[in-house]
Amino acid sequence: MPQMTVDGRTLALSHLDKVYYPLTGTLKGEVLRYYAAVHSALLPHLRDRPVSFLRCPDGVAAEVFVAKNPPPGTPDWVRTAEVPSNSGELRQVVLEDGAGLLSVVNLGCLELHVPQWHAAAPGLADRLVLDLDPGAGADVLTCRTVAGLLRERLAADGLEAWVKTSGGKGLHLLVPLEPTPSARVSAYAKELAAELEAARPELVVHTMAKARRTGRVLVDWSQNSAKKTTAAPYTVRAKERPTVSAPLSWAELDAAGSAAELVFTIAEVPERLAAGGDPLGPLLDPARARPLPAAAPHRARRRGSTGAETAGSRDPVVLTPPVEVMRPAAVPAVPPADGLGGAGVLYELKLDGFRCVAFARGPDRPAFLQSRSGRDLAAEFPPIAAAVARLPAGMVLDAELVAWRGGRFAFEELLRTRRDGAGEDVALGLIAFDVLALPGRDVRSLPLADRRRLLLAALAEVPPPVQPV
Repeated sequence: MPQMTVDGRTLALSHLDKVYYPLTGTLKGEVLRYYAAVHSALLPHLRDRPVSFLRCPDGVAAEVFVAKNPPPGTPDWVRTAEVPSNSGELRQVVLEDGAGLLSVVNLGCLELHVPQWHAAAPGLADRLVLDLDPGAGADVLTCRTVAGLLRERLAADGLEAWVKTSGGKGLHLLVPLEPTPSARVSAYAKELAAELEAARPELVVHTMAKARRTGRVLVDWSQNSAKKTTAAPYTVRAKERPTVSAPLSWAELDAAGSAAELVFTIAEVPERLAAGGDPLGPLLDPARARPLPAAAPHRARRRGSTGAETAGSRDPVVLTPPVEVMRPAAVPAVPPADGLGGAGVLYELKLDGFRCVAFARGPDRPAFLQSRSGRDLAAEFPPIAAAVARLPAGMVLDAELVAWRGGRFAFEELLRTRRDGAGEDVALGLIAFDVLALPGRDVRSLPLADRRRLLLAALAEVPPPVQPV
């Protein structure tokens, strides 16, 4: 049986000469070689996201079906994660390396689809997606016009968009966000699509009715729902030809003279990637994420007679003080890595200050700085309270309140500050080592490594005096 070594693992491959695309004669082995060529660019876009598959074990002309659970034959070393579903908990594959990717592709998983959230925080989106789908009489160049309008509108709200082909006839716009409940992102995206339809009804629709889409572009906002997924960048599509959902630069999109210039196959994308890198690379930079704009009054209406819940109707504050905090405990030795499921050990500095659980409760309520005993320290440390009040409502940080003087920690200055106020040469800081809640979500049940990732993302754009440890 043929073999391939990827990321240190040797994989046994099967039926490499099976025809996956009868129209072009493309073989399964060619699809595997494509994924091997692009995996280093593809995998960062899948990182920590549960993957749904469109499986084509006998090619695109045979049975094609959706698979959410790990396909039979998935190696036991491929990571899986439990995610919410209507029937309880669902376990899905999370692809972390090229070996895992190639192993599932070998099992007939042709298309890769992911949600807008991470497995560590289901329903907490870190990006917005708009799927531009042309109706009869429209094409990808029509989508280009709509994409430009949306790009300008998003920029007016302080949001930056990146673009890729869908791998079919349309385009996908992707916008990095600070972690935001999916329901709120979906409501914002729907408002955006409806607003554009009202302004350009001859060009745009935002509802699914096909009868209204002739000559127009559907701005599909619904993929921001926590239950929906979108074709991943660089995924192969199960179309007549082996097309790819290919990232583009805006300049390349603008320069295209025909729809054919915006169709890319597995034969072309590796060379594009080698020559120009990943146009969606900046999308992965946490520093690019921005907050979703505050809900306008017409978005923030209360629950109506239909029972539908709109953006702004759910209280983002899910934890209120006081909360029980984890206490330090001595252990005789560092546990071995293999005793922790191979996860290793996390460690950090022990700072000399006051334990402080900081609650950001929104612009109309003061911050609460919970001491170890449960008392509020806000009145004693006004600069820290003011900084916490500027954080997104609902964020709760487990932290250490510290003081610096002369470039060194100065615990005694905390005692003096409580009595007399901070001196001119003393700087106060809130050094966060854990996140307990994000807007609309209690995250205390997540593993520490996952909470650490959420903490770094949440504080990526936050200036001192609030900082991660």
